[in-house]
Amino acid sequence: MSSTAISPRLENLFVRRLDKLTDRKRDSLYRQIEKTLDPAEKRIVFDDGLRDWAELLVKCAAEHVDLYRPHTGKRKARDRQIAAESSVLSGLFAFLGVDVTFEPERWPEANRVQTFTRNVCFCGSLLPAWFDVGFLSAAKLIPAYGQAPPTHMGEDLSVQHMCDVYRRFSGIVLDELLDAFDRQLISEAGLIGDSKSARRGRLAGRPQEFTALACELWLAARNALPTQTRVSDGQLSEIARKLDERGYGPPSEYLEGKCASDLKAYNSKNSASKPGPIKTWEKLVLHGDKDHVRGMRRLLSRCAKTAESS
Repeated sequence: MSSTAISPRLENLFVRRLDKLTDRKRDSLYRQIEKTLDPAEKRIVFDDGLRDWAELLVKCAAEHVDLYRPHTGKRKARDRQIAAESSVLSGLFAFLGVDVTFEPERWPEANRVQTFTRNVCFCGSLLPAWFDVGFLSAAKLIPAYGQAPPTHMGEDLSVQHMCDVYRRFSGIVLDELLDAFDRQLISEAGLIGDSKSARRGRLAGRPQEFTALACELWLAARNALPTQTRVSDGQLSEIARKLDERGYGPPSEYLEGKCASDLKAYNSKNSASKPGPIKTWEKLVLHGDKDHVRGMRRLLSRCAKTAESS
């Protein structure tokens, strides 16, 4: 990706803002995880926090395009926009210490996402056992004789889960970049190849009425019991019922990224089976697949943030 000469003052301002929002999100997410007692809930809190951080980074980057544009030295408006966005993207990737388009296995050690994860989880190279609820449950069922269940996963499993974090983070960042930046530039810069061009389901492509209703239902559930930290499964079922009543389905057309793809694959596989495909929100919640339900929660939360900021 080509870059134009931007003054060190502006570049340093960009880095300081990225640092500041990262520190704030790291500290707040660490506190959220610490006060969450249920191990399964801890992982949900982490995933939501990772998404929030990724979205904040791209929002900050988009805001700095306006600051960079007058200093690109380009005459044409289009050239100034391209040069500014290219410089901001280069600065964002430099801050993260990795080009997020790389496959997870190519991400270098000590990149910013790895450091962020270890800080909020208060761990070293071995991730905490709650990071994989299945691992934690198995460890509790079959503890070593005379020993308590492990508090951390082994090295291989930790590496595997860290790669999953990289993959999830990069997917969020790329989707956000597509919404915030010039699509042609993103494509020309190589951020989207054939394998990524099929990304679908960003909020910009959904009916505004759906976003408004999802926001209303989600905030009503969140505000019903001010002391609770999370919308309950019962509240989620009620939200699902109301979405179905308004005809917003099937869920696979509204969920985001990998969650939408996974649900479509599930429906295809089970189109003629006894359980059948998941075509309604109520059935999605009732089916209880943790990834599908987590995807629904993220979608509703993001709709609320989008509607509030518009």
